[in-house]
Amino acid sequence: MTVTEVDTLIERFVRFLETADDTDGLIDPGVFVDLNVPHWRFQLQGADVLSRQLKNDAPNGAKVSIGRRLVTPSAFVVEAEYVQDDHVGDGTLYRTLWLARLEGGRINELVLYCTGEWDEATQLRQAGEAPMIRR
Repeated sequence: MTVTEVDTLIERFVRFLETADDTDGLIDPGVFVDLNVPHWRFQLQGADVLSRQLKNDAPNGAKVSIGRRLVTPSAFVVEAEYVQDDHVGDGTLYRTLWLARLEGGRINELVLYCTGEWDEATQLRQAGEAPMIRR
């Protein structure tokens, strides 16, 4: 894939993360997923299993914004911030890093690293105790 095609695929991936609905074969049916969350790690196999997991985690969907990204013809890495729709307005967010491996124009492997839930108090504490030099 070209870098431009991968960039387009990333936009489709964001929609997938927001809705948990596969966008026209974006996710390989046999995708392998390695999820690293605070104090836990688990793995999933299959696009349908991944969709169910995302819907379970955010039944009302989420708003996802992408920060930095690294794109190659066969993979991408993206920083993402999530606000689940049931948390909109309360300031809760999750910071994540996704590594995706591509094959045949589809995502066939995903690795997630997640900070876990940061409520507004945690965000304020972090800003006060460890101000960010870069966003």
